[in-house]
Amino acid sequence: MPNYDRFIGSISARREPYLICELAKKLASASKEMIPLSAGMPNAELFPFMEAKIKLKDEKNTTLTIEGAKMNKALQYLPTQGLPELVETIKKLQLYAHNPPNWENSDIVITSGSQDGLCKSFEMLLSSDTPCGLILEEFVYSGMLAITNPYSPNYTIV
Repeated sequence: MPNYDRFIGSISARREPYLICELAKKLASASKEMIPLSAGMPNAELFPFMEAKIKLKDEKNTTLTIEGAKMNKALQYLPTQGLPELVETIKKLQLYAHNPPNWENSDIVITSGSQDGLCKSFEMLLSSDTPCGLILEEFVYSGMLAITNPYSPNYTIV
């Protein structure tokens, strides 16, 4: 597998795994008999919600219901990568819909929105202490410029 370290920005290169996130990963696959006393895993019996219903604007006015074990899981702290079942479903959808090359060596990232995803990507790849260049189309999303301008990149317009 290729080594992409040279593309990682200086701040991202210095990042260390966050201990609580690492613990949450371990807890997600722990046996059900284990009683976690770390990583903020509250007792599900104390949650104030029993169920959530979401009514869709489709032809059938479908109602989605989250209850029981699924509701308890949804209210817990999750691994940083997201709800494992959701991540796995999106991976399968990506493979089915796009069949990207070298998929077995790839992964996905779920963010809270496009701006958040762009910000995290540029933060990972750019360094404010190292000159950089970015190739852009003439008409570019202004939110992207708001994220990249603080890095003072040399823009090349194509």
